[in-house]
Amino acid sequence: MADKFLLRETRIARAARGFSEDMLESLDAGTFEPLIEDIASRLPNIAARGFAATPGANQRVYFLRRTMREALTDGTASARALVADRLMQLARLEAKWTAKTLGDALGMRVPVPGVAQAIATPFLGKSLREWFDSFLLRPTLANATAAVQGGLVRSDAARSIVRAAALSFDKARAGAVTLVRTAAAAAAQAARQQVMVAAGVRQVVWVSTLDERTSAICIALDGSVFPIDQGQRPPAHPNCRSVIAPWFGGQAKPEGYAPWLRRQPRDVQDDVLGPKRAAAWRSGEIVLADLAKDNRVLTLEQLGID
Repeated sequence: MADKFLLRETRIARAARGFSEDMLESLDAGTFEPLIEDIASRLPNIAARGFAATPGANQRVYFLRRTMREALTDGTASARALVADRLMQLARLEAKWTAKTLGDALGMRVPVPGVAQAIATPFLGKSLREWFDSFLLRPTLANATAAVQGGLVRSDAARSIVRAAALSFDKARAGAVTLVRTAAAAAAQAARQQVMVAAGVRQVVWVSTLDERTSAICIALDGSVFPIDQGQRPPAHPNCRSVIAPWFGGQAKPEGYAPWLRRQPRDVQDDVLGPKRAAAWRSGEIVLADLAKDNRVLTLEQLGID
């Protein structure tokens, strides 16, 4: 059953890409592109030799910054609302899928609970609103403001300032994709958790993706069994691809990361763990579960590796 849940996560990732595309289309058309046009139209009205040249230039820069702040705040709120709607749809579908999968395995009808809580559940210590503010709004506003104001201080050409502002929005796009991918994983996980509780599942097992991109945190957690109401849940970090699956005593565990890694060439092992960690693991000085603690990757010194 664990394999089914891990395969399901790849479908969640595909859905998240669709959500990201919808959100970016909304941000581009409603916020980024109009804001670039607005910046380009206002710059000629600011003193050419730097924004501190005249009081009027200073005032125009102030209004430009305020316009940017208002536009990005409104755009972020609209993007968050769009994503929240998509996540609610995803959570409903995931709850239905989990109920059917569990029901087929247990030979019983599993109820599908409401999933509003799945969207409200914080992930990685923050709510969806807080993630949009800290991961999208604030850095984008800071980067765009720095691009415009820095260009004015240096007396850059208007087209250079506009280009720098546009680059700050490119960074925002990349961050937004990571945010949505992580939020989708969190919403799906929260929906599964609610269904498993309703089905009377008592334990869950952490299942990590078996490839070279898996983080040290997820490598360390792979195969861990937790009570249904205790222990860590994915996502363990942004872009996390791990899942939890129902665990029933006596069943065979899915292949873990350690057996998979042992089958890989030494250079792959070194790439995944780092040469010194890999050597310590091969010699038996450490096990993969030692790599991280409390969601933090341990240093070589903390692991006792010279």
